[in-house]
Formats: sequence, C-alpha cells, structure tokens
Amino acid sequence: MLSFYEKARTWPGELVTRAQVPEFSGGVYKASSMRTLDSRGKGPAGRVLIGTRVAYPKHALAEWLDSKVRPISENHDPFA
Repeated sequence: MLSFYEKARTWPGELVTRAQVPEFSGGVYKASSMRTLDSRGKGPAGRVLIGTRVAYPKHALAEWLDSKVRPISENHDPFA
C-alpha cells in the first residue's frame, strides 16, 4: 500500500509548510484544504506557527496522510 514515509525520509528539513503540502502529498491536498481541516481540528497533529506561516512536522504529516489512504477494490467504482 502507498506510504508517505519515504517522502518524509527524503524531504529536506524537518517541517513542511502548508504551502508545500501539495508538493509533499503529490497534489492530493491543497493549502486551502489544509487550512479548512486545521480549523475543524481534523488536520495533522503538531502544526506550528512560525511568523505568519503554518508548518507541520514532516513525519506527523506523513503519518496523517497515510491514515487517509484507502484501497479501492476492483468491484468498487468511486464515481458511480
């Protein structure tokens, strides 16, 4: 199954800014989506504010993304 562990392992630095989340997630999540999830208490744990920028510890973000991955069975059409 897909894991974001390798992305976190090779990511430069310890933090991923909210603006970098689209790159880190392969385009799955946008910065605006993360802002909404954070405001609802459903975003990754451990976010920090540095100046005016929100950032996530890379391993916490990878773990959170991994928790969102769900396999789709061959019999399941997500668009039906």
